Amino acid sequence: MSDDRGLRGPAGPTTADQIDGVVRKLVTAIVLAGAIIGLAVYSQDGPPRYQVAADGARVYRINTDSGTVIACEDDKCAVVLQRGQELLDALPVKALPAPEARPAVSAGNEAAAAAAKQ
Repeated sequence: MSDDRGLRGPAGPTTADQIDGVVRKLVTAIVLAGAIIGLAVYSQDGPPRYQVAADGARVYRINTDSGTVIACEDDKCAVVLQRGQELLDALPVKALPAPEARPAVSAGNEAAAAAAKQ
């Protein structure tokens, strides 16, 4: 392009300028893609925070994040251990239930009792 005085107008971008623009756009796209991937990885849930153990009719839920232990039995739950709480050296022993009473053998039923043993 030339104007009235025969001077050339502003020159178009050179090849070096075009390559520089393409490289800048490519680097920007890579940085943005890395940021999006980083946000996606960061926003995912972590590992499971609970473990469960059962002992007969009792179920224990252990929160591995806070250290709290909750025990449930027959639709009733209670906090057994909280973070920072001291542990006992041994658990108290439960008393065994009393044995069932058997009917006494009367003098007239001695023969029947002897026969039942055989």
